Amino acid sequence: MAAGLRDHWDLAVAAVLIGSDSHATQSAWLPLIGEDRTVRKVKHLAAKVGSGKTPRGGSEVYVPAGVIFLRSQNVHFDGLRLDDVVFIDDDMDREMSGTRIRPHDALLNITGASIGRATYVPQGMERANVNQHVCIIRPIRPEHGEFIAYALALPQVQAQIRATQVGGNRDGLNFEQVRSLEIPVPTSQESLTRIVREARALRRAAAESLDAVTTTVALLREYRRTMMTSVLAGADPRRDAGMMRHAEEVLS
Repeated sequence: MAAGLRDHWDLAVAAVLIGSDSHATQSAWLPLIGEDRTVRKVKHLAAKVGSGKTPRGGSEVYVPAGVIFLRSQNVHFDGLRLDDVVFIDDDMDREMSGTRIRPHDALLNITGASIGRATYVPQGMERANVNQHVCIIRPIRPEHGEFIAYALALPQVQAQIRATQVGGNRDGLNFEQVRSLEIPVPTSQESLTRIVREARALRRAAAESLDAVTTTVALLREYRRTMMTSVLAGADPRRDAGMMRHAEEVLS
């Protein structure tokens, strides 16, 4: 349950923040911004759109420690998840110097089941590179990077991504398709800053709520295990029966 919430939480945050739904038209995008908005293609906001490559030798070239090498499984709507990150050595990173990521870059998964998943590179991120399944969108203006990542999570933008995969073109997004994605952008810096600030607050609240749910589930699971052990040991099964039923309902 918690994993499912985490996978889709930022998409929900974006939808709430923008105030849109899957049936909204482009003219209804970003109603919370007000009237100072426009729809722009990614290519008009990006100084770079590109991805890395799979190192020669594949997974055999990964090293125990070194330069972070991001793959699609590390890119999630709620941020970069580095619990299963792999590393490449300095020589490989130098060979792939053109695809090193920078703070404020937006990252977009462009192949496979996770196509369309997006996040941004936070300030203070360690040196890192990406493989060919992760597209770097480097904003012309650094302050736009985080906003682009939020906008890519919008249902309307996700629908554009899905539309490219119909028919025979199911291999993923190419760079021209990424450049052609249309996202809503506030025309004033004040509005953009406010949107990013509110999105950050919503993400924090979402993360805190998710942590609380995860902790509650873990406690209930442990309580159920303890109760089962007690019953098997001959304790009265009616003891705390109400709590046991509640635990079963939460965990079902």
